[in-house]
Amino acid sequence: MSHLGSAKWRANEPHVVHELLDGEVVLINMDTGSYYSLQGVGADAWTLIETGAATTDEIIGEISGRYDGNHLEVDQAVVHLIEELRQEGLIVADGTGAVKPVASPVRLSEKGGAKRKFAAPTLQKYTDMQELLLLDPIHEVDDTGWPNRPSNV
Repeated sequence: MSHLGSAKWRANEPHVVHELLDGEVVLINMDTGSYYSLQGVGADAWTLIETGAATTDEIIGEISGRYDGNHLEVDQAVVHLIEELRQEGLIVADGTGAVKPVASPVRLSEKGGAKRKFAAPTLQKYTDMQELLLLDPIHEVDDTGWPNRPSNV
């Protein structure tokens, strides 16, 4: 298993917003203005991460159960994806042990379906809207929220 095996991960909220749309996860890092896309294996991994309930090893195990692929390849690909998500500031290690109340993904054993062919997940990064996302007036507020501007602006 990986060196990150026992680490639990969660979305870096409120700095990151995310939505699952037609099997694709779209993520926006509100601090950088970059947005991202995950599909297939990546979307499945994100669904497990966003609950804050799965360790790296559990994510690898679940992906291995859903997809037909070499276990070493799955292990390396999932660890690489988690490291990429961490480096982009999209996830953080969850030391709280809290589990986010979201609908948990259906486990392969519960679906009774055949395994899909494994393809290493790819985190697609887009920076073409950074300026627009960072110019959003919601970023220029204090703790009282929008539409109140911080007193030092």
